[in-house]
Amino acid sequence: MPCPECKTPLVYDPDGEYLYCPEGCGHPVADRDEIRTKAHTLKDNVLNATNILTLLDAFTAPQIIGELVRQANHAAFNFTQENRLDYTAFVYPALLIQRLYKEDDLSSNQIEHDPGERDELEDRVTDVLNKGITLIGTLDQVKQEFRVPVEITPRHGDWTSFLGNYAFLKSEYWFCMQRCMQSTIGGWGDIREDFLETREAIRKFDRPDQDGIDTPYDFGDFWFDLITSLGFATSLDPDAQKIFSTNFPSTVTIFDIRALFDRIEEEPRVRRQLRAGGEHDLRSAAMREHTFDECGEDVFGDEWPIVKDKILMSPDNTDAHPLFFKITGTEEIQLQPGRPTRERTITRVLYPDQLAFILQFQLFPLLHNRSPDPERRLIDRINGEERAPEFEQKVHEYLRGNDIESYHSCTLPGPNDREIDVLFVRDEVVYYGEVKFFLPELELQSQNGIQNIDEEYDDEIFNDGIPYPEKVSDWQSLEPGDRFHHSGQEPYGEIPDIWSEYDTQMLVISNFTPSYIEKHGVRFITDLELRQWIDKDRDVFYPKYHFEHDHK
Repeated sequence: MPCPECKTPLVYDPDGEYLYCPEGCGHPVADRDEIRTKAHTLKDNVLNATNILTLLDAFTAPQIIGELVRQANHAAFNFTQENRLDYTAFVYPALLIQRLYKEDDLSSNQIEHDPGERDELEDRVTDVLNKGITLIGTLDQVKQEFRVPVEITPRHGDWTSFLGNYAFLKSEYWFCMQRCMQSTIGGWGDIREDFLETREAIRKFDRPDQDGIDTPYDFGDFWFDLITSLGFATSLDPDAQKIFSTNFPSTVTIFDIRALFDRIEEEPRVRRQLRAGGEHDLRSAAMREHTFDECGEDVFGDEWPIVKDKILMSPDNTDAHPLFFKITGTEEIQLQPGRPTRERTITRVLYPDQLAFILQFQLFPLLHNRSPDPERRLIDRINGEERAPEFEQKVHEYLRGNDIESYHSCTLPGPNDREIDVLFVRDEVVYYGEVKFFLPELELQSQNGIQNIDEEYDDEIFNDGIPYPEKVSDWQSLEPGDRFHHSGQEPYGEIPDIWSEYDTQMLVISNFTPSYIEKHGVRFITDLELRQWIDKDRDVFYPKYHFEHDHK
């Protein structure tokens, strides 16, 4: 939560792993209204997708679209092979392609066949994604207060000096997003092993065999982690969230989408292209539109025109889900030697197989999957019926497996049982643990997303039913020898004498976290951080410093 003295968002120090008030620490924090206005102006008038695409004006639209799709395909392939997600290359090509479709005067539609330009185009597109999109992201984070600008030089110069005049410190909202991303996606090199080990130690849920997937519910249950990770990744950015949130017809199931992919890959020309590209090139397979239509009609029948409109991005259909991409261009042909050349129009549909494979999991929650309850998504049912109850048990088993005194589903005698999900003791501290498993919030790279997740935690921990601190207060008033019930083999336990000498701490353990790290005496950590704390003795409680005495 922002500093109570000056209301400035706290800043995260990655070296010391603590939060502090930049105003109280004496940093020359820029005026927030002024800086947001500047960022808004820069984003709208200078550093926008249209202007960034002009960096590629030496190339034609079919070339640019083909390379953007190839890079997204490559990012998807790396994610499947190494569990590493290049977020920028995975998400933002679709946004740039959408802009290119909408503003068709940015590039020519001439089809070029010069292979010598391919390396230069790849480098240029990589620069656009890594540098141009990063600059746009910084401006967006400034506008959303995920970055706190601190003046480092006297303000001067035009817009090009803006990024050099300020240091953009990462705020507590950025830190919340980062913690959630690490816990949910885990595609970073420095925490990848921790993420995989946490998934093995705490999130190894019971699920059906892959060979036994007979229903959409089974599919969602088996691929739950991947579905929620990708849904979270593609909804972080509000602009990306719009393009990855297609409303599909109610009759379409995940098996229909998979059948379409299989049918397309039965086409000999598509199969040859995918085989020729291999794991190094990863260019999309291109097919004639009538071939695409034949495949779609074989799977969807009379509904194909409706479904096609949802999954094929084109200049006339820029809001489709980015599964397939239509390119139209012209080329010069010479029918006979010595005769004048003439121009012909070529239309192709690009099929990025690796990207499409990954996006089937991302779009799963968007499908009704012929559900009998159209008001409730299958992924919500799976979370409530399967994941949330099992997650609580897994946390307890993990603690017991590390020789930590732990009790699961603890209640007090009487009508108001004051249930504590996990009660455990470590380093002479009694921890009263509330365990939650949430579906990821959307648009977490915005104030709206942060507010939504904070409100969800407020409701779950402080507002619904008996507030958690009030429940724990009753436990803290127990005397040695008082009984409590738990889910272990013995029907009840007794408060040991030694606990009266220990400190106590209220703790919420979840797969997600709010923007505040502590509220009303309750600490909030992810299960990834729990494992880092227990296995590696890392301090995951992130102290806060306000430096009130320095405020003017």
